[in-house]
Amino acid sequence: MHGFLLKYGQKEHLEQLLNGKLYLKCIKFFKENGEDNIGRLDRNENLTAILRYPYFKGELFFNGIKVGIVKDMNVYIPEHDKDFYTHISCFCLTIADIKNWGVHKLADKRMGNFGKDVLLIHNVNEFQKRIQDACANSKNITKLTMDKVAYISKENYHGKVNIFNKFDNFDWQQEYRIAVQNIEECNLEHFYLDIGNIKDIAILSETDKIGYEYVITNKIHGEQTDVLLGTESVQNFINSNTIKQGV
Repeated sequence: MHGFLLKYGQKEHLEQLLNGKLYLKCIKFFKENGEDNIGRLDRNENLTAILRYPYFKGELFFNGIKVGIVKDMNVYIPEHDKDFYTHISCFCLTIADIKNWGVHKLADKRMGNFGKDVLLIHNVNEFQKRIQDACANSKNITKLTMDKVAYISKENYHGKVNIFNKFDNFDWQQEYRIAVQNIEECNLEHFYLDIGNIKDIAILSETDKIGYEYVITNKIHGEQTDVLLGTESVQNFINSNTIKQGV
């Protein structure tokens, strides 16, 4: 994968991750605790299907008498897919894909509401490998899937969905999700997966110092391309190029 993963939160929790403790939370926690003002909770987590008019229409009955028409429905059946989508615990991050030369968005500024600190994982392939190895060595984890969340229209989408779908009012989170099936421990609110120390592939920083943009430079000498991270580095790049262009 070409890009970065970011985890926003409290410093002590991010240090646990840096030391190899991956905090996995049962998906029902996010679903059953309503909604909050920062976007962490979502009552529509792990839906089975989204049914929308005119593709779907049902009738509403009261004591055998038709009283109305049902046009929209969000369906959740806990045992709908025993092959994977039950007994799920997950860990959520923000993903930033590396793009072309120039200044790009690293994350939405609203992610700063999740915490004053951020862990930036710069070697995503190695991070994924360590998780895969840890899951393979766990007797309780039966399946693992890691992928981007695909955002769908809250107003218009009709069809099947799963844990890697969310409504598009959450698309600013650029979520990347690690989901495991853990039959034995999913009823716990959370559990830790030991993936080993990741200090060699990650950077812990204050959120304001990392900032919300990054730069890809194309140096004149040779074919070297650099990625600049950090509020100060990005601003210096912007100022330098503004001066060169005579703006």
